[in-house]
Amino acid sequence: MAAQSRFGEHVLLWLLLPVVLIVVVPAIPDPGFARIAPEEIAGNTRLLGAQANDAAMLRARALFERVAVRWGLLAWSFATFAPVSSGRVRIAPGRRAATAYLRRVWWTVYKGCYRFEIATSWLMATGLVVAAAFLDGTVRRRIKSFEFGYSNPVAFHLSAHGLVGLSGLLFALPFVPFGIEQWAWPLLIAGLAFGAWKAAESYQAGV
Repeated sequence: MAAQSRFGEHVLLWLLLPVVLIVVVPAIPDPGFARIAPEEIAGNTRLLGAQANDAAMLRARALFERVAVRWGLLAWSFATFAPVSSGRVRIAPGRRAATAYLRRVWWTVYKGCYRFEIATSWLMATGLVVAAAFLDGTVRRRIKSFEFGYSNPVAFHLSAHGLVGLSGLLFALPFVPFGIEQWAWPLLIAGLAFGAWKAAESYQAGV
């Protein structure tokens, strides 16, 4: 039960981390932490090609508009936390800071949309590689069972936690405040593939 509780806490951490990044990172006054670095866009263009990167940018704008604008979240956030004063009413203290913070929040969300769309360029490769690795690990486990080999439960738990962590990183990485190198996504795919292979290879019924 304790192991299951720790596993559940691990999952909850990675589910909450994107929300924490969206809320906390914009508190840094430097807008560079919220915007997409030109070097990151250039790296994605070199790796994926200009056409694929431009298409990702268009999809990111459409996704941002659908989530933030059409649902009214962007307008609601400014109206609620940084309302515009009218007439001769004095501007509320802190409104300028709240406005700047909210702009950085939505820049962070847009950056996440762009990175999410870049990640989808690797989606098919991720599915194929991880599925192949999992299948190979399952076959390896079957071979070991016929050879009376030993399946290490510690290795299974570590690989399962690693899979959860790397999967959570897929959701958290789009919102980190620093630029992401273009090789980060294929490296993450390789980690997911190895975790899937090791989890399948070391799985024990009843563990």
